[in-house]
Amino acid sequence: MPPLMYDSGSIVYRESLPRPERTMIIGMDGGYIRDWNNKKNVFEVIIGKTVPPEKKAKCFGFVGTYDKKPKRRIYEHLKSQGMLPHQKMEFFCDGAQNLRNMQIYLNAESVQILDWFHITMRITILNQFALGLLKADEKKGQLLLKILKSIKWNLWHGKAEDALDLIEDLEIELDEYQNNTPAKKKYENLKKLVFHVNDFYTYINNNGKYIVNYSERYRYGETITTSFVESTVNYVIAKRFNKKQSMQWTKRGAHLLLQVRTQVLNEDWESVFRKIYPKFRPAEIKENKVAA
Repeated sequence: MPPLMYDSGSIVYRESLPRPERTMIIGMDGGYIRDWNNKKNVFEVIIGKTVPPEKKAKCFGFVGTYDKKPKRRIYEHLKSQGMLPHQKMEFFCDGAQNLRNMQIYLNAESVQILDWFHITMRITILNQFALGLLKADEKKGQLLLKILKSIKWNLWHGKAEDALDLIEDLEIELDEYQNNTPAKKKYENLKKLVFHVNDFYTYINNNGKYIVNYSERYRYGETITTSFVESTVNYVIAKRFNKKQSMQWTKRGAHLLLQVRTQVLNEDWESVFRKIYPKFRPAEIKENKVAA
């Protein structure tokens, strides 16, 4: 195994420390905003949220292609949230390789898990196509729905290999339908359906080792999804960036505003502002106003 990116101490040192009983949860996801310099393109912003055992959950954000040290930024955020050298951590993401690369080797006790929300989102899309096929070919449509139900059950129970076998069955059934059905009777969105099935196979195949027994985790009250991050992404970038306003941003401008936006949401902005401007309203005045 490659060395940790950041030194978390020797094994003997970590074992000498009291071990936290609870796990820190970290979710990361991406959002897209319009590029000011190339108005037809968009660029990605990374939004994350940490849920530590004993502290308030906080979010962070940055532009991955602008920030020169994104891993350091994440690491410092985790430390500020109470991460210990031997802290048990669970990183959740949608399977994107760039997000996974940012998470790897940040902590010796970390585990990476594929977010269940993004799995079900893809299965939902396939179900919609299968319902469309049902109208063109009821028998084939029913078969596809049955296979999709089995795929979801296997993934829910952490059986990625069995799910891949069933996705291959889907591909075989679609090939048979495509080759043996007259053109006039074929499902009009067949090409899209085939594309999504192939894409789903690649997605599960690439992320198989990060698929866990979600059923068991759910039964014991453990986290299975980063839907809380999805809502954070929308909340952070919705009003000020691109939703309904079609605003355009430079990478630098978006990155700097994300730092302010997340600090405001975390209720840290006033203390940060006070470090730069010591004569700014003292903290005691604010506390007295709240008490009054």
